[in-house]
Amino acid sequence: MIKQSYLQSYEFNTRSLLLILFIIMTNIIFSGCSLKKLAVQQAAGLMEAGFPAYMKETDPLLVRDAMPANLKLMDAMLESDPQNPDLLLLACQGYAAYAFMFIEEDNPARAKNLYIRAQKYGFSLLQQHGLLPDNPFDLSAWDQKLTSATPKDVPAIFWTAFAWGGRIQVDRESPLSIADLPLVLRLVEQALVLDPSYWFAGPDTFLGFYNGSLPVMLGGKPDIAKAHFESALKITQRKFLMTQLMFARSYAVQVQDRSLFDSLLKEVIQTAGDELPEAALSNAIARQKAGRLLKKTDELFQ
Repeated sequence: MIKQSYLQSYEFNTRSLLLILFIIMTNIIFSGCSLKKLAVQQAAGLMEAGFPAYMKETDPLLVRDAMPANLKLMDAMLESDPQNPDLLLLACQGYAAYAFMFIEEDNPARAKNLYIRAQKYGFSLLQQHGLLPDNPFDLSAWDQKLTSATPKDVPAIFWTAFAWGGRIQVDRESPLSIADLPLVLRLVEQALVLDPSYWFAGPDTFLGFYNGSLPVMLGGKPDIAKAHFESALKITQRKFLMTQLMFARSYAVQVQDRSLFDSLLKEVIQTAGDELPEAALSNAIARQKAGRLLKKTDELFQ
């Protein structure tokens, strides 16, 4: 079974959520600091409970239009309660997911800024968990910190790495960005050890993509990438279609396996829309991206 610690079984109307939160924040804007903080904590719980509605949404355009308001609301709430762990996780996850799903293909520069914002929130969250080294660019320092990590730390570790890795991906022409890659991979490797099924086998998919997207001469490891993707597909029973998309986009292109590329993308496009309701949004976006990527076949395979 696919474990999701905070995906619930009920729907939540996100427009109603925004209205409720707006009223709450308006009513407390002139209140004392402690009252503000209490209200923000209560509102954060509402936002966390409403997150499954996004993931279950089948209309990506609806989510694309709604997410910016939610993200800015989280920014405002974090101004009043900057150490709120629920908000920090939601903000890190939200900005990173928004950049990945809707921005990076058409506007890498904007996506980079969104990933940087997500990474900042992730670092704040890791600091709360006692997992952020004094020098976050020292691999050995990460090794020392992560030895104390437990499964409850996985969301903070994974989404910080996702945001950091996203920034590298859209800025991969920069040697300074590429130099951070071993640090990001170390974080994801720790998440894999602690909870390989987290976020639909997210650690395996992440490691598959990054090991499979680089040429061998630059450190790419296609055999390792393939093993990670196959593990992710097994964990998710091939129902989380973003895995197949990333498999095709990285490994299949890098090893120039056109047959695998075609079969993975066609599987994504042809899979029914109700195979994994709790990931309906990701799967709908995967189908869109697969269709666009398939049109580039001749360009990618020469």
